[in-house]
Amino acid sequence: MSPSRWDEGINALTINYDFSGSHTLRSDYGSQET
Repeated sequence: MSPSRWDEGINALTINYDFSGSHTLRSDYGSQET
């Protein structure tokens, strides 16, 4: 597996994790504030 493909895979996982993680945290904080 080439380094470039490895980096792309890591970036994809990081972006997906950040997106779902941020969405979950914001939802939790939103419900708590309300």
